[in-house]
Amino acid sequence: MRKQKWILLLAILALPALALARTYTVGAGQLRGQPTIEEGKVLGYFIWVDKAGFHLRWCTDGAPFLFTGRIDTDKPVKEIKDVRAESGGWAKVYGNRIVMFSKTSRGKVDGLDLKIPQGRIVQIEFHIDGKEPTPEQIFLGEKGAHPKGVPLKIRLR
Repeated sequence: MRKQKWILLLAILALPALALARTYTVGAGQLRGQPTIEEGKVLGYFIWVDKAGFHLRWCTDGAPFLFTGRIDTDKPVKEIKDVRAESGGWAKVYGNRIVMFSKTSRGKVDGLDLKIPQGRIVQIEFHIDGKEPTPEQIFLGEKGAHPKGVPLKIRLR
């Protein structure tokens, strides 16, 4: 009986760690085509994939917000393009498979374009003013679908 209590206690203590380790997978089919972005009206992230690569955009409803994140790739990042470099903030590749960014936006669309030749998996953790975005603040592909949760594991192919 004592052994069962210890096992139960360990299982309960492990639950928060398991919840943090959870990622939500998004298939490549959900990412085709650019979503409609209503500049200055919507607070959120927009993600899509096309022949040019992997695209991540964000915008606000007009108020200033800090967008930060980490993108882990399974293959080396060949190129990173900062969509609005003049807006300040930063986006950098660490090693050759981790991209981190931190930028403040005030209504205008901002974001990154990545070229990841032969890349198959991208994992994203991102925040808006230090908080994880809700699934309703994430728009995927042309249909603007929402994932079931965050962080995201994205299949590019």
